[in-house]
Amino acid sequence: MEKVKKSEQEWRQELTPEQYEVVRQKGTEAPFTSELNDVKDPGQFVCVACGQPLFDSENKFDSGTAGRASIGRWVTRTSRRRRTTASS
Repeated sequence: MEKVKKSEQEWRQELTPEQYEVVRQKGTEAPFTSELNDVKDPGQFVCVACGQPLFDSENKFDSGTAGRASIGRWVTRTSRRRRTTASS
């Protein structure tokens, strides 16, 4: 997959302030605040910035730590790296 190239202004226009902080500024969500924490529906979680699949919902589980879900298996080897770098 090619690197997503956008100006910071374009990123700010496309992402919510919280998404921008997490994706572009390497921030983190506050514990227990994600609307996706309790999602159990079948499907895939994808990167909000590039649309790349990250993990299947069946591989998400409650780790019991800090209010964040844990991932048992990423879609591809590079998904984890892409998630943390978020196309920057």
